[in-house]
Amino acid sequence: MSVVYFLGQLIFCGKKDIFTGKTKQLKWSDPELLREAKDYDSALKAMKAIIDQGEGASAYNLLQQNVDSSELAHYFKFSSIFFTNEKVYNNKEQESHENYVYAGDKISFFETGVWPVVNNPQMSKYKPDSQAYKNAQAFNDVYRKLLETLQSVFDGNVDRFDDAFGLMKSLIVYGTRVVQTPIDDGGDPNIGPNAGPTYFN
Repeated sequence: MSVVYFLGQLIFCGKKDIFTGKTKQLKWSDPELLREAKDYDSALKAMKAIIDQGEGASAYNLLQQNVDSSELAHYFKFSSIFFTNEKVYNNKEQESHENYVYAGDKISFFETGVWPVVNNPQMSKYKPDSQAYKNAQAFNDVYRKLLETLQSVFDGNVDRFDDAFGLMKSLIVYGTRVVQTPIDDGGDPNIGPNAGPTYFN
């Protein structure tokens, strides 16, 4: 809620009128999912929508996305996976300096669903002209194009958002192809080590 708090502080420093709605903004068929910030009030509603979708947390319960949902906020959802236990409130059986502990139901991990990707993937770990190198490079090319397209959208070319969305989906295809490719040509992808996306490294 800190962003919303700072938006509120704009009132006191005379900056409430910075939201003019004159800049190009993305539009969506459902205004509840994507709001235009035309003035201070609509900017506040846009920030609330982002928080309610899980990118923040309820001011009344930091664990939840919002007061109307039992879903965990994204931070706590991912941290629960890391600690392999669902989050629950603290109680007499579990002492903690926080008001919650990772002591809920065990989150199962199925190794058979994970490809044996090399630690810290880097292009230098792949032999030039190998299939691993080619697939990783192809992923990087699409990733670079995605970043450039998103930058163009943020620069005001909002009509390119559909292009960016398509590139996001294609990254799944390219990424899956990379992690299924052994570093050594002719290797077993089920044993590995397999390549992984390097993100230009």
